[in-house]
Amino acid sequence: MEFYLSLLNDKVKLPHENDSIGIIICKEKNRVIVEYSLKTSSMPKGVSTYTTSAKLPKDYKNLLPYNKTISKKLDLFFEGQTEAE
Repeated sequence: MEFYLSLLNDKVKLPHENDSIGIIICKEKNRVIVEYSLKTSSMPKGVSTYTTSAKLPKDYKNLLPYNKTISKKLDLFFEGQTEAE
């Protein structure tokens, strides 16, 4: 992570941007492992857990396009790719 953040800050980050922050997303929380893994770290990082669900929550249904809409757009995209080759 230190390597990646250093490289990103030196080669990609624009002068007006803040330093990059590393985010570590873990399936399970183990405070001891996180604590010792990041003990000597000097770059800012965030650590979080996540959960997955087979069913989309109601609140998100209106925010995302329908499956058919995504399929149609992908079909159009790939048709354009085939013609360009």
